[in-house]
Amino acid sequence: LPVGGAKAGVCCRPDHPEINAILKELAEAWREPLTQHVILGKDMGASDALLDRLYLELGRPQLDLVRANAPSAPGRIRDLSGYVRDMTGLGAIIAADAAVGSLKGRRLLIQGSGIVGAGVAMRAKQHGALVVGMSDVDRAIVSADGMPVAEEVLAAREAGRPFDLAVLEAAGGKWIPRDSMLAQQADILFLAAGSHVVTEALAQTIQAKTVVEVSNFGLTQEAN
Repeated sequence: LPVGGAKAGVCCRPDHPEINAILKELAEAWREPLTQHVILGKDMGASDALLDRLYLELGRPQLDLVRANAPSAPGRIRDLSGYVRDMTGLGAIIAADAAVGSLKGRRLLIQGSGIVGAGVAMRAKQHGALVVGMSDVDRAIVSADGMPVAEEVLAAREAGRPFDLAVLEAAGGKWIPRDSMLAQQADILFLAAGSHVVTEALAQTIQAKTVVEVSNFGLTQEAN
């Protein structure tokens, strides 16, 4: 299939109280391309549940265009054979593992708790690493003993809702200002938030000896 990398989206929080109405409006605005030319995937902040809701408003499955030539194809990209969940997170973990030798017992900070940040946390748990801090667009939560991020991400997914850092508070997490997390002690820092959010001043505060830039240009030129 011809594949492109075009981007489009909605500028709002994924937990916006009117998100279903926004998706309905979006489905109508994009009905022609989404039903005739384009299969939409997901990126920053977009969960499986939100993508499913958008296609529900369109009244057809995500892979409807593929089914025209391959009737046996499943309805969604993530149901295709060979699909790897948290693929970006897996790539980041493989890179980190190569950089430090082994992730077992390593202490991790993850800037960003969206699709990519949550994916890093899921894959980190599988490699025996410990998440000691994680941030979102508003704040950060840290715990020297580590937090069960992977379990909480999985629970959110099974319930069809976005992952919320607040669930980590019960596990002993302590709230701190968002950018203060970068100065916490850890072995590896994963940048999995927006573009150009780590400035030179913030880069000066980073204590982790290894930084994995998973986001698209997470560092400013000066910070890099």
